Amino acid sequence: MSSSSWTGQPILAVLGSKEEDRFTELLVHLLQAPEVLRAFMRELCGIEVSEAELVSLKARTQVTVPGGRPDIVIQGPARYCLFEAKVSSWLHEGQLLPYSQELQRWQIAHPGGKAHLFLLAPSQSSRGLMQTALQQLSQAAVTSAELSVLDWEKVAEVLAKTSEQVSSLRLRVYLHDFKELVAYRMGEPERPFTREEAQLLGDPLVARALLRARRLIGRIVSTLEEQNGGMIKSRRYAGPEWDGYVLRALGRWWWFGFWPDAWATAGESALVLQVPGFREQHFGDLPAGFMQPLKCRTSKNETWWVVPLVLREQVDLDILVAEHAATISAWMNGFPESGGLSSTEEGPPEAGGPDSPAKES
Repeated sequence: MSSSSWTGQPILAVLGSKEEDRFTELLVHLLQAPEVLRAFMRELCGIEVSEAELVSLKARTQVTVPGGRPDIVIQGPARYCLFEAKVSSWLHEGQLLPYSQELQRWQIAHPGGKAHLFLLAPSQSSRGLMQTALQQLSQAAVTSAELSVLDWEKVAEVLAKTSEQVSSLRLRVYLHDFKELVAYRMGEPERPFTREEAQLLGDPLVARALLRARRLIGRIVSTLEEQNGGMIKSRRYAGPEWDGYVLRALGRWWWFGFWPDAWATAGESALVLQVPGFREQHFGDLPAGFMQPLKCRTSKNETWWVVPLVLREQVDLDILVAEHAATISAWMNGFPESGGLSSTEEGPPEAGGPDSPAKES
């Protein structure tokens, strides 16, 4: 089948206001090519479509259903597929329920048709999203079309492979660009450790440095509590990939500690102050002398703002403790809106810690 008549305009995808919108718009423009749509349905959705059905299938975005708006709809006279796509966000409570109900209504009206519900997500968060989706549907006692999850990385791989079958040079370029875009945004795939990484992780001096960093955190927290006369309360809050303390004051919470995930995506330092209440529009309100926060992403593709606290070499630890304690205190006392709202004074914040944040709005 020729793709010379493909009229997609993927460049329009950049006009989407949300990241998920931009990715889904780009994908749907590529799906306007019949051979790309067929490969997508067969290789990714597990649906074999005939030549006649392929002609009738239409892929669209910006389609509304009662109670919601799926990110992608692929529909024909005898098939109805709804897709909820995630790039850096999580499922809202009950988000899939309207889609399931819509597919039920369609199935009743088309008893011979096939209805399908899909999640489209980064591979590293697809399992968690699938579990949340199944819980949502089971708690609502909904019997719906079969629910499946697709990985963005696998979609990109299949589309790039399909480029070998298209005759349009322009489409071929866009298919390869899509793969590179997904790889850039979703992160590198799982791979063996390099020799350099293995040597670094096996170096006892590296382990010693990590231990010293964790001890430094404890000293900074103690200094904060002493200098603020009990106004700042702390509690240890750590997980498999982060180690630190929840800090509470004036009904707000911050998290401070050792967080390699933030270092990997924001840079500067693995020691950070997490500012859960900070938003893009707050940059203009920062007091003079405040370091600008950096945006980081967790391994679950959740977004946070953090203030890096750099571990400078050959600087006395007492000096580092004083400097970083002063920085944290300044944020908590001089810019309290940078903290997350807290309804309790004990225990971790309701939104979680770095491992389960309240995502940036």
